[in-house]
This record gives sequence, C-alpha cells and structure tokens, in this order.
Amino acid sequence: MSEPDNLVLAHLREFRAAMDACFQAVERRFDGLEGRFDKIERRLEMMHANCDKALRQLIGYRAMVEGGMASFEVEMREVKRRLELLEATPS
Repeated sequence: MSEPDNLVLAHLREFRAAMDACFQAVERRFDGLEGRFDKIERRLEMMHANCDKALRQLIGYRAMVEGGMASFEVEMREVKRRLELLEATPS
C-alpha cells in the first residue's frame, strides 16, 4: 500500500516543482515589466511638464501679440482719422 502513496506524492512533488518554476519565471518577467513601466511613467511625467511649460509660453506670447495688435489698431485708427481729415480738406 505504501507504494501507490509514494507514487502519488512523487507526482505531486513534480507538479509543485514545475509550478514553482513557472511562478518564478512569471515573477521575473513581471519584474522586468515593472522597470519598463517605471521608465514609461517617468517619460510621460517629463512630457507632461514640457507640455505645461509650452502652453504657458504660448499664453505669454499670445498676450504679447494681443497687446501689440491693440496698440497697432489704435495707431491705425489715428492714421485713418488723419487721412480722412486730409481728404476732406480742400486743396
């Protein structure tokens, strides 16, 4: 009777050893993936920071252009007014 028990136990030990080997391989694979995910996350954070910086610069340039355009429009209105006065004046 002890022989069948030993055979079953031997098979169970082999299965357990095979499963442990598989689990260790999977853990090694996940460890490698975690490192890659960490690199990707750092890169995405850097890209996000760069996009925020670019957006702030764009908003600043827009404000400068709008300010320049406003003063240009004021000057153009003055030029148009003076031109209309010249055209209305008889020569």
